[in-house]
Amino acid sequence: MFFNNEASMNAYHSRKTSQHSKKGKLEQFLQGLPVGQIPFGYTMLRDAEGESNRKVPPVPIELEAAAVRKAFLDRALGRGFEEMAREWNAHGLRSQSGRPFTRRTLQVILENPFYKGFVSHYGELRQGLHEPLVTEDEWADAQLPKVRVVRKRLPPLLAQGLATC
Repeated sequence: MFFNNEASMNAYHSRKTSQHSKKGKLEQFLQGLPVGQIPFGYTMLRDAEGESNRKVPPVPIELEAAAVRKAFLDRALGRGFEEMAREWNAHGLRSQSGRPFTRRTLQVILENPFYKGFVSHYGELRQGLHEPLVTEDEWADAQLPKVRVVRKRLPPLLAQGLATC
C-alpha cells in the first residue's frame, strides 16, 4: 500500500511539472521569446554566475551572423548547400554541438524562420523580440522550390521474366 501511494504521488507531481513546463513555454512564445534551443548565430546573455537569462531575447554573435547572412545571399543566387557547408568548415565554423556543418544542417538553418525575426511553438509563428539577421525578402529568396526527382522507368528487357531462381 505504501509503495502504491508513493507511486501515485510521483505520477501526480510528474503531471503537474509537465503542465507547468508547457505553460511556461507557451508564455515565453507569447512574449516573443524563443522556446527551445537558440539557433546558430545567436547567444543568450548570461548573468554573473554564468546562467543564461531566458527572459531577454538572444543577441547575434557577429562572426556567425555574418556567415548566416552570406549563406542566405549565396542560396538566393543558387549556390548549393554542400558547397556552403565546405566553406563554413574551412573557415573553422562549427555547429553548436561542435560538429562540422553538413548539407542538412545548412539546409535547416536556411529554412528556419527565426532568422527573419519569428519564433515558433508547435508550428505556430509569432513575431519575436530578437534582432532578425535577414529581411523577409532575403529569407524568401533563399527558399528555392524543392525539386522532386522523377526516375524514368527502363523499358522491359527482351528476356525479362523468362528465368527464375
